[in-house]
Amino acid sequence: MSDNDLDIIPFSEAKALLLADEATFAAYNEIQDRKTVMTELKDANKAIKQFG
Repeated sequence: MSDNDLDIIPFSEAKALLLADEATFAAYNEIQDRKTVMTELKDANKAIKQFG
């Protein structure tokens, strides 16, 4: 193991390296889409509870 293996890299650099892979990029986008849908569902549920 070289000393370079233990270097800390910025998160943005690691994210860019990972998202360069097409499958990882597609999975990341799917996760973001699901987060958006979950937020919309939670907001709709709150509105239903509030306005009955």
